[in-house]
Amino acid sequence: MLSIAILNMHHNNLGSLTRALENIGTKVKCVETVKELQKEDGIILPGVGSFNSTITSLEESGEKERLFETITNSKFVLGICLGMHLLATSSTEGGYSLGLNIIPGRVNRLPFFKGSKVPNMGWRCTALTENTPIKLSLENRFFYHVHSFYYKINESANVYGTSFHNNMEYPTIIGKDHIIGMQFHPEISSKDGEILLKKIIDYFMD
Repeated sequence: MLSIAILNMHHNNLGSLTRALENIGTKVKCVETVKELQKEDGIILPGVGSFNSTITSLEESGEKERLFETITNSKFVLGICLGMHLLATSSTEGGYSLGLNIIPGRVNRLPFFKGSKVPNMGWRCTALTENTPIKLSLENRFFYHVHSFYYKINESANVYGTSFHNNMEYPTIIGKDHIIGMQFHPEISSKDGEILLKKIIDYFMD
């Protein structure tokens, strides 16, 4: 079984994520530094906070480059919301800043549409693309979103699932090799979220 750790970025509801993973039989632990992550097979980057402040903190602590190397060399990486955004080339959240550039793309603010609110908050469905390795029907499954920014990805091959903000389609699941990112929060998406988490972790454990 893979050893999986959650990186505590100090703006996260780690309790909900830990409980969801334990509910599906996954043993996890929370760690405080990127160096501790290097001992684990799997990494989870949780999803609450500001891109700019998180990247700045990683740079000031000298851990940004180490996190890039750790993600690259791990067997499994899951990024949730902010954790997914950190994989991008850049972001405008909190001011322009450079991300890890692991899955090239830009994190931009959601546009305002008549009848649609920002932040995008609530239960949304996701349609899987033909690129996804996830063998699970998401029809009639709903996942909880709360975000004001979205990942404008460079290569369509890295888009595994999409949702709509008004009439704008945007990525909600992305991936590359051993890395998966989710825009929504599976840990607070009830049974549908837990089923998806289990399917993804089982895929990388096999």
